[in-house]
Amino acid sequence: MAVLESALRKALAGAARFLPQMTRRAEAALIADHQPISDTGSLDGHGSAFWLKVAVSPNHSPETLDPAAFVDRAGELAAVFFADAPFYVDYSGSAEVRLVAGTPTDQTRPGTAHMLRIYPNGLVMLQWVLQATPIPGNEPGIELSLDEIVAVLHRMYELAHTPQFTATHRRRRLVRQRLDWRVGLSSSISGDQGPIFWRRLTSSKQLPDRVPTRQNPHCPFDGYAAAAMNDRKLTDSVGATFQPALQDLFTSSGYSGRITEAVAGTLTAPALSQPPNTTNPEITAG
Repeated sequence: MAVLESALRKALAGAARFLPQMTRRAEAALIADHQPISDTGSLDGHGSAFWLKVAVSPNHSPETLDPAAFVDRAGELAAVFFADAPFYVDYSGSAEVRLVAGTPTDQTRPGTAHMLRIYPNGLVMLQWVLQATPIPGNEPGIELSLDEIVAVLHRMYELAHTPQFTATHRRRRLVRQRLDWRVGLSSSISGDQGPIFWRRLTSSKQLPDRVPTRQNPHCPFDGYAAAAMNDRKLTDSVGATFQPALQDLFTSSGYSGRITEAVAGTLTAPALSQPPNTTNPEITAG
């Protein structure tokens, strides 16, 4: 695909001198620009909770809907994601629809509830609050559930393959229909005496052979293996889609030893049936 796009760019560059306006239209229609996924911002984050951030978008800038139609379609997509769990609209407008798990009467501190953000350019971004548990014994730090992380990835994969996701924007007809993904994980939360890092992942599946002890985990600004997460085929399985990101998550967090085998086994975990309605404020408070 990269070779084809390179050839198209060269051909359009030659035509731009004579037909600039037509060339711009042709380029928009034929070449994936990866602009929607660039709006994700930082995929790390150091707040009051450990966040798993998962973003998906078409790999090209689509045609946008009328604002009234967009907010309606965004609400329909949110209803699919949250299923029977309660949620409310935190913000709704022509530039973004932001939805939060729970009810508006809950006394939930900002940033400690699951949030789904939907944009008219096709970008959908989930900020998921992970359950966090102090590591048993005297070892400082937090452990997170890899099973929960993978289950959320499954859930977002399913959402991106629904007609409700497609209905939030108009895809251009001539561009090959592929998706750009981003996955990020908070490396730490804010505690009373400084940052509190997660140090360990728990899993019902086999983890890599060597587990880090004191190394601080790291998440790149644009998420794990960002370049490899572009142009994923719609027919790619969950495993093929998220393998690069999970491999980079392990590598960037200090794991080693049969990482590829561990990722392959981990991605066979089932999807999360419903979002949990509560988090653990005694942990996230630091």
